[in-house]
Amino acid sequence: MELGLTIPLQRRLGLGTLPYGVSPDRRYCWDLHVIPLGGRPSLLAVHCESRYTFVLYDLAPSALAELPALFQEGLRGSLEAAGISSEKVEGYLRRAGQAGYTRTHGRREVAFLNRAWEDVTALDYTMDTPGASRCWTGR
Repeated sequence: MELGLTIPLQRRLGLGTLPYGVSPDRRYCWDLHVIPLGGRPSLLAVHCESRYTFVLYDLAPSALAELPALFQEGLRGSLEAAGISSEKVEGYLRRAGQAGYTRTHGRREVAFLNRAWEDVTALDYTMDTPGASRCWTGR
């Protein structure tokens, strides 16, 4: 699985320049960005093929240290909340393989990532922050 990190996220993680992705199969490619949501750092994840989007809200500063595990936890929760069985989710993760970091997956994908960010922040006033779950799902 390729996790394409935006430049601000790369900097936040203290990473140097990342390689380009090599997978021709976009089913296993995601682009990730950290955004402020309700004044709290949140992880925005966009699937490169379908544009399926989810957000992990209110991340602890140390949460990004284990980004692949954090992402997979969020993906599991998001897909299961969308009604996909845990067996199908685990099958997808198995087929996707170990997560590795790459650059984001192209201009179109980054444009959609920016659009998703605009959509999410436009709706952040609707969040019930005291009772908010850590995951928001949209498409």
